[in-house]
Amino acid sequence: MPLSGWRRAVADQVSATSKDAQSHGSGSPRTKIRDARVGFPIELHELLIQAAQRRNISIAGYVRRAVLSWVARDLGIDIRTLIAKDRAPARYGEVNAADGKDVEFEVFGSWEI
Repeated sequence: MPLSGWRRAVADQVSATSKDAQSHGSGSPRTKIRDARVGFPIELHELLIQAAQRRNISIAGYVRRAVLSWVARDLGIDIRTLIAKDRAPARYGEVNAADGKDVEFEVFGSWEI
């Protein structure tokens, strides 16, 4: 089924993001990042913290994975494809990224919707 409208625009952006990858250090890809700020009412933010803690993933990682899950579902893309293009999230309460991106859902659990 061909994509149209905003779905095509998002799919094109995902493709463009991959093309924007730059090489650094040992030659591993580094994707340019655009920040998107999302605010939550305090009560919902507390639930977000609880959910992130349960998966032992940073809040930013949790939000990125949740959004990517819906993008994948809405556009008919395998979530693993999007996770592979995202940066590796940190574990909850840590600054440094976890080992690997967890494309196979072994560390942070499944993100399939």
